[in-house]
Amino acid sequence: MKKATFLLLLLAIVSSGSILAQTKVFFEVRNEQVNGGNYEFDIYMSASTAGTYHSRGQIYMNYNSSYFGSAVVTNGNLSYSHLSLLSGTAGPFGDKYQTINLIDNSPTRFVLTWQTNFRGISPGTLAHNEVLTSMQPLYHVTMAIQNGAASPNLSFASDLMRGQQFMLVAANTETPYDDGFLPVELLDFQAQKETGDAVRLSWMTSQELNNDFFVVEKKRGDGTFQALGNVDGAGTTEELQTYSFTDRSHMADVNYYRLQQVDFDGSAVYSEVVEVRFDPEDLNRFIVYPSPATIYTTVKSRIELDGDYRVVVADMGGKVRNVGTLKKDASEGELRIDLNHYPAGVYFVKMISPLGKSYVNRLVKVTE
Repeated sequence: MKKATFLLLLLAIVSSGSILAQTKVFFEVRNEQVNGGNYEFDIYMSASTAGTYHSRGQIYMNYNSSYFGSAVVTNGNLSYSHLSLLSGTAGPFGDKYQTINLIDNSPTRFVLTWQTNFRGISPGTLAHNEVLTSMQPLYHVTMAIQNGAASPNLSFASDLMRGQQFMLVAANTETPYDDGFLPVELLDFQAQKETGDAVRLSWMTSQELNNDFFVVEKKRGDGTFQALGNVDGAGTTEELQTYSFTDRSHMADVNYYRLQQVDFDGSAVYSEVVEVRFDPEDLNRFIVYPSPATIYTTVKSRIELDGDYRVVVADMGGKVRNVGTLKKDASEGELRIDLNHYPAGVYFVKMISPLGKSYVNRLVKVTE
């Protein structure tokens, strides 16, 4: 299951004005699924400190316009419903919470804003819901799919989610998220083609607090992210730091990456997702080896397959001499072809995708 996680920092302040505790608030995307022509998912929230009652807040979410179209709110392509953290009533006085705004923040970003209906009441379960230290469901969101061949690419717009407000235990006032010193100020996260089958990831930080390491993650064909490797952080520093990592795993036409930043205490936060694109000509998607060959040859995929590929071997006259299948789940994406009954000569090996797109490699058969 894919998770898009974002962390907010806020200060819990008692009525005297002294600092009570530092609370971390987390958001995640969960339960993503395609349902008919819609893409549905849940937004979850949790707090690191018990006794945090939420008063109001905003969710800024980025999405891929190629998948959903642009301006999903204006075009009527988004709906939502409240889940447990926004449910419940205050006795005879009505619902505890309401969503007060749903708008397009940009052509590829929407905003959901909620608040309690009892903002003047001291925090407590009578009129507020507690944000537990385990993930709890906040919203269920449904978005109409415009192009299922693309990818949703859901993520939180972390820089815009500052200014969140929550009502905390032992305080009869709302406490805004602190815009001060963050654990890691991430700058300029980029992904660039290095060669035809390699991507260089680079990023900078302007300051770090207890930064143990970064995990470089890449999106797989099933929508989940897979860790590629770790890069050590600088601990605590206010000096500019630069980092890089080279990915030489299988490349697709579009490749998505994100960073997980991990503190010494094990807490973590995710970056925005970045992408790098390859033209099909940039990728030597398949290799046929050995060539020249005598008894057999092997077709191997250098990318993560999006389905089963049909393999056709034809001679120079266009006569098809062999048809096989390169299975998506085959070991390392390989297919072995017996050449014992092939005359010596030049052949073409064509790999055909589930959508009918083909890739051709040259094969030479020789006698022993």
